[in-house]
This record gives sequence, structure tokens and C-alpha cells, in this order.
Amino acid sequence: MVADTKITEFKNLINDLAYSDENTERLFDAAANTYNIFGCEVPEMTGTAGSKTVTYTSPQKGAVFQGARIIYASFVKNAANNQTASIGGVSVSVADLMSNSTIWGMLKDIAMELKKAKSERPRIAFRLGEGT
Repeated sequence: MVADTKITEFKNLINDLAYSDENTERLFDAAANTYNIFGCEVPEMTGTAGSKTVTYTSPQKGAVFQGARIIYASFVKNAANNQTASIGGVSVSVADLMSNSTIWGMLKDIAMELKKAKSERPRIAFRLGEGT
């Protein structure tokens, strides 16, 4: 089984190469489906688990990576619901990003930009003339 190159690229970005390819595929599909709530038509991955593939436009890839990162931080890294931890005199808090209205607003903004990018059609220059 060979993972889509985007899976490996994402795992490198989040610095978690131990995270399974199958779970990363699930993150990508969850992110795509989040944008599809807003009518963005981001494709889901297809194929056999662990070696699924997908073709994204550049804006879709950027959106999916952002969404997958948010989902990863909220549902994977914060899965134990450990909101705070202390080491000596230092306290660290972990927020559930999906319950943060600012993060939800960012996802909506990304979706709106995706829809805008899809609706912008390349302009073709042409000239009208008269035949003689």
C-alpha cells in the first residue's frame, strides 16, 4: 500500500509520521465534508484504506490541509479531553478548536473563498470582426 503523496506531506507538516495513513485519509474526508456543508464540492478520497487517492485543486488542497489540521488538533491531540497540564510552575491549556467560534468562522471564510475561486472563470480574449 502506498499512501497518496498529500497524506505524507500533511503528516510531515503536523510532525506526526506515526499517525496512520488511514486516519489521515479520514481527516482529509472530514475536512472535505466540512467545506461541502457550504457547497464547495471538495472531493473525498477514493480507493482502498491506507492507499486512497484524491485530486484537489490548489485552493482545495490548502483548504483541506487547514481543515484537517484543525480536526487533528481538536479530535486527535485533544481526544483525552485533557484541557490543562502543569509542569512545575508552568501550566498549559489545550482548547477544543472545533468549539471555538473563531475557528468555525475561519472554516466558513475558507469555504467562501473556495466557492469564489470555483466561480471565477478564466477570461478568453477574442476579437469580433466583419467578414468581407
